[in-house]
Amino acid sequence: MPEARELTRRSNAARASLIAVGLTDAAAIPAGLAYASYLESLDPAAVVADLELVSSELAYALLGLAQVAAMIVAAVLFMRWFHFAHRNLQNFCERPAAYDSRWAIWGFFVPILNLIRPHALMREIWTLTSSRWQADPSRVAGLTRPSDRVNLWWGFFVATTVLGNAAGRADWRATTAQESLWATWGLIFANAFDIAAVLAAMALVRSVSELQRPFMSHVQSGPAA
Repeated sequence: MPEARELTRRSNAARASLIAVGLTDAAAIPAGLAYASYLESLDPAAVVADLELVSSELAYALLGLAQVAAMIVAAVLFMRWFHFAHRNLQNFCERPAAYDSRWAIWGFFVPILNLIRPHALMREIWTLTSSRWQADPSRVAGLTRPSDRVNLWWGFFVATTVLGNAAGRADWRATTAQESLWATWGLIFANAFDIAAVLAAMALVRSVSELQRPFMSHVQSGPAA
């Protein structure tokens, strides 16, 4: 049986990377507002690509690159934590998991399955670990059971993914000042929503890690019951 994984370091890393995403989102909102104000001053039919680069456009573009970089790092660290959290189930749960832990990573990339599989694995983590709390009350005596954040996280994740993709596609296709203005407002709204999604993801990481921690320390000091 693989050694139980201590999630504290990995959960801290995942949450720190999510904070970085939230900060870049927060910075992108005023930058987007400044760029939108500039676009409103232009002729709606003006072709943006033909105009000179202005400071508000440059700042907005640079923050967009920072957001992409932060999201990539957060995705890697979150999936790494997710994978280990699911692998831990075999160390302290009597009932076998229905899914292979590798789906905690690949589930985000397989078309169609990426709409359901990550949620199914996270729900399995929560359900099997919760059953362990019920089966071993002496081990969790005095501990407060964390709140279930699985559905909250997945709802925000799906919504912000759809909004972000739609706004990004509109921005990619935009050529005139009016089209760029609409796309910019869409991105501003998507960034605001993404901040809420980041908070939901951070709450989930903390809840799952707290739910598993009593049993991981048990496995590390001796065999699971």
